[in-house]
Amino acid sequence: MQKYLNAGFCDLIDSFGSDLTIVESARISYGQYHADNTENLIRFLLKNKHMSPFEMCQMRFFISAPIFVARQLMRYRTAKINEISARYTKIKPVFFIPAGLSVEQESTFRSSYEASYESYLKLLSARVKKELARAVVPTGLYTQFYYSIDLRNFFNIYAQRSAKDAQSEISQLVELMMNAALECYPTSCREFLAQ
Repeated sequence: MQKYLNAGFCDLIDSFGSDLTIVESARISYGQYHADNTENLIRFLLKNKHMSPFEMCQMRFFISAPIFVARQLMRYRTAKINEISARYTKIKPVFFIPAGLSVEQESTFRSSYEASYESYLKLLSARVKKELARAVVPTGLYTQFYYSIDLRNFFNIYAQRSAKDAQSEISQLVELMMNAALECYPTSCREFLAQ
């Protein structure tokens, strides 16, 4: 499990396929069933944007991230996602605190979070349903979710969310995901990163 920000994590739960899976999937286009010259073929596929063989490999992550980061990841609609529901579960007060803040700025974050969480608890005590009471909690709250994605779509997300103009918090998350992907698909990821 890789630690993420002040209170989150990114854990690769399982994966399917390998670099060999990608090469086999590409070779089938020509009725070939042997997989050789893996590195050169993967490089060729990436260079020429022949990306469908990369869809044969899947990764499933268990992630804890602030809601505002999770939504950036989820907006692509190319992954399968199942998230903890504040409709059915009482929210735990785990909030994102940015690094590098002044004492006063950090205090403002903390007091804002405490006030919203206190409001949430008051609403629950007044028998307001969880699904409504959750509306007062800010997007700095950590959420947890399973995130299953194929390698092709992960490459797309990684390229956009690791770009120089991407928000730091999402960039840090996709870097952790790429570290895990490198373990599963070393040739494909190295060739992708080299382009």
